[in-house]
Amino acid sequence: MSHKIIETTTHDYNPVNKYIDEKARLKRTKSVWGYTRSLALFLVALGIFFILAAYAYHILKKPHFLSNDNNKLIKEDKKDILNQELKLKEEKINDLEKKLKESPENDLLQDEITKLQNEKNDLQNQIEQQKNIHTNFIKFEWNNNGSISGISIPVATRFKYKDSMKDKPDEIECYADFGRNDLAKLELGTKFNPFPDGIPTVYLEKLNATENDFKKLRTYCNFEN
Repeated sequence: MSHKIIETTTHDYNPVNKYIDEKARLKRTKSVWGYTRSLALFLVALGIFFILAAYAYHILKKPHFLSNDNNKLIKEDKKDILNQELKLKEEKINDLEKKLKESPENDLLQDEITKLQNEKNDLQNQIEQQKNIHTNFIKFEWNNNGSISGISIPVATRFKYKDSMKDKPDEIECYADFGRNDLAKLELGTKFNPFPDGIPTVYLEKLNATENDFKKLRTYCNFEN
């Protein structure tokens, strides 16, 4: 009777396991890198947002020109703002001085009064400096009846004031707006000084116009105010 001999083979799966582990490690590394990159991009976007928000706040708070429906441009008067701040400082100083009379030994009150006095003096110096600065005011008055060769050409009268728009304007100038016809605006001049820069040939040629056509535009200027 013969006996069968069965041979058993032992397989080494360590290389396969290492390969699987390495694949898993690479996958985890990619995931971590992906999350890190996403977080970095988010932080950059957040930083840009805060910068833009800060710039918008700066633009909102800075003194600027205000425009109303009558095409008036009025510059914010810094002197009024300083005077309002000065008034508030004086009121605070008066209140603290009353309290100091009730408790003369209160050093904190005295220090606060001294601080406010210094701030008040600084405001007064700024107000004195503003007295030497002229705030310019400009008002525009438009007339849309002007035309040359059938082309509508708005005419604007520019009124310039110093310090206040309640007085008569210091200067009255006029110009024609050719913006829609690929031509820059043309100064029509003042009442007694028409066309200070002359009439360029390009205006005459492009509009097929004469000097008389441009003189007619001046009739839409409002030199009386």
